[in-house]
Amino acid sequence: MIRSVFTLFFALMTLCASAQMDFSERSAPDIRLFPFFHGVASGDPLPDAVVIWTRLTLDATGMLPVNWRVATDTAMANVVRNGTFTTGPSRDYTVKVDVNGLSPNTWYYYEFEYLGRRSVIGRTRTAAVGVVANLRFGVASCSNYQSGYFNAYANMAGRNDLDGILHLGDYIYEYQTGGYGFEPGLGRDHSPDNEIITLSDYRVRHSWYKLDDDSRAVHQMYPFIAIYDDHEFANDAWTGGAENHNGGEGLWSDRRSAAFQAWLEWMPVREPDPLTPTSVYRRLPFGDLLDFFVVDTRVEGRDEQDLGSASDINHSLLGPTQFAWLSEQLTQSTAQWKVLVNQVMFAPLEIFGVAVNADAWDGYAAERQRLIDTVKMNSLQNFVVLTGDIHTAWSNNIPAPGGNAGVEFITTSVTSPGLDFGGEFLVQLFNPHVRYVNLSAHGYLLMDFNTERAQGDHYFVNTLLTPNPAASAAASWRVNSGAVSLTNAGSASSRPGPGPARPPLLPVNSCQIPQSPLTTGITANSATVSWTATPSAVGYRIEGRQVGAAGVQASIVAGTSRTFNIFKPNRNYQWRVAASCDSIRLSPYTAWNAFTTLAFAEREGVEGFAGMSNPAPVMIGVYPVPFNERFGVHYAVEGKGPVSLQLIDLLGREAYRADLGIQAPGAYFREFNDMNITSGAYVLRLCAGESCSERRVIRQ
Repeated sequence: MIRSVFTLFFALMTLCASAQMDFSERSAPDIRLFPFFHGVASGDPLPDAVVIWTRLTLDATGMLPVNWRVATDTAMANVVRNGTFTTGPSRDYTVKVDVNGLSPNTWYYYEFEYLGRRSVIGRTRTAAVGVVANLRFGVASCSNYQSGYFNAYANMAGRNDLDGILHLGDYIYEYQTGGYGFEPGLGRDHSPDNEIITLSDYRVRHSWYKLDDDSRAVHQMYPFIAIYDDHEFANDAWTGGAENHNGGEGLWSDRRSAAFQAWLEWMPVREPDPLTPTSVYRRLPFGDLLDFFVVDTRVEGRDEQDLGSASDINHSLLGPTQFAWLSEQLTQSTAQWKVLVNQVMFAPLEIFGVAVNADAWDGYAAERQRLIDTVKMNSLQNFVVLTGDIHTAWSNNIPAPGGNAGVEFITTSVTSPGLDFGGEFLVQLFNPHVRYVNLSAHGYLLMDFNTERAQGDHYFVNTLLTPNPAASAAASWRVNSGAVSLTNAGSASSRPGPGPARPPLLPVNSCQIPQSPLTTGITANSATVSWTATPSAVGYRIEGRQVGAAGVQASIVAGTSRTFNIFKPNRNYQWRVAASCDSIRLSPYTAWNAFTTLAFAEREGVEGFAGMSNPAPVMIGVYPVPFNERFGVHYAVEGKGPVSLQLIDLLGREAYRADLGIQAPGAYFREFNDMNITSGAYVLRLCAGESCSERRVIRQ
């Protein structure tokens, strides 16, 4: 909700301005991950259980069985739990398993399999029980895809000294391409291009974010403890509406339900109790060291934002049921550290003594005081609040009558714009309980807990404009056990020793690179390319080009050689080859191999590797299923060329056709609402040139 947080704070504030970069490639599925393009994820660790997640992407429809396995080693040899999960269109072909019967404080590895095709191997960890000496978590928030690269995710994925990731919300953003946070020139447009409103929209947006390489990597390496904030719904959401929702966008209750359903489908979070199906607040214990209390400050019980009602005891942020639950959980906790996992700023923020942020706890000051009273009256020690939302980094004391109630650490954004106007001095001048603030940097927070202290290290990335995983600790603040005030830690925390084994970055059955590429039989207009057969390959894909020419042409070919008779004399050409293990999943390519045709008389014909065609598009999703007046297709093409869509009825007749034009490699979402077709079953055919994918669809 950063758009409104400091509206009254500085009338002349300016948002970050960044240099434009000339990148045009779109995010697209990594073909080697087929059919698990979105990778794997895990979350909500308990001492004996953890949730594992993936998504199956196929042209097949209906109910599909997916096998899963959990092991103690990266080779998946010592399998301790396994089973089958059946997914289908009602859950957007996502797979979520709450695996139980596990041992506490243990690193596990997991994978999924469909008809012999295996996902990447994920790494996860169960929570500890009993005596726990140390825990370390990355803390992230506000990852706006179109604001820049997720370099904070990349840095956390590259570490090997964490126990998990806390994501405090704004995992996705609802805005249209070019809307809030858009950074021109990056090529990181949103998909779909429109502001998301319907269930189909929210599903595609979640899919789009999880196709990001860095998002997949951090999920693969660590379990997540996630809670939503407003942008998983719409900006400045509350129970009955949102700032970024108007009457022309339908009923808020419909939009809220759609957003919540997509979030549950696409995030590795434990399903809520069937008796309270929309409540996701929960306690996650980690032995005697800490308890996480994950709360929903956004839609569970929030009244509409209004600073004028902040002192009203009936003006609620959590709602009475959740507030009662939190108070009871806090007072009953025997853990050393009691950690509130929360979305919005808890400590007060005032300018000239006036609160400026109705969306934070300042807008619900009476309820905040009731919670502080619970902490103080019950002599609860080591109360720590973790916060996201405002795209800036803070370390705060929590002031209260008679002394502080605890401390708060606020993580900056992964990418979303901050407040780049150098106002840190004024913030601290008016708010002496703010011990540290940075209003412009991006990155994440690292929280390190042990029996002596809790320390927050603010890590900032170098850039958002190019992929770059580098990050460094800019400030470190700590609170000693039993204390209620922060002190400067001086240096970042660390965990010595090797971390757990890292799983391979690609599926273990990924194709091997073809060996010994060779060019023979070179004449003025022909040449034979060959290579040594690769185990498990069902075919090979060749890319060829004339040296100096832009682009490539590609073809799936059988066998281990192919002769081309389409060259011109005395020209320089290059080719390379990759193995295809199932006509879709590819190995890396070999290096480019060059040859020169003989200098005989030129022959008429097409120059280059003619006769090659691009592979069929990948249909990531078709929404909704079934459809009525409109439907959308989320798809990816691998080579540049013409793309077309057809609906074919059961008699083989073309009922609808749309030519989508020449499209570059990447992922796309297109919606169609101009059809004049009758109800019934159709075959949806999506073609890149002559190569097509098909899926059965129903028109209501």
